[in-house]
Amino acid sequence: MVAPSSSALEPVAPQEPVNHDDGQWEVRKELRRKAVETFKQEERYQSFAADAARYRSLTPDHEDRSFSKRAWETEMISWKSVWRW
Repeated sequence: MVAPSSSALEPVAPQEPVNHDDGQWEVRKELRRKAVETFKQEERYQSFAADAARYRSLTPDHEDRSFSKRAWETEMISWKSVWRW
């Protein structure tokens, strides 16, 4: 039988809440807003502007603080994939 490693016995530090730092959050929120606006300027989005209303609810909310950085990036990829030809 193998003894467990010492790292397996160490307590795990609790993780900080997502986007808890207000300064970092303001920077991140602005970057997210710009990412959404930049994509909405692309031809593939503009060419379907007439149909865009039905997709508006799918637009990620750049002010939603519950998204971690990675979750936000995943959400953006999903949103953009709707607009691929």
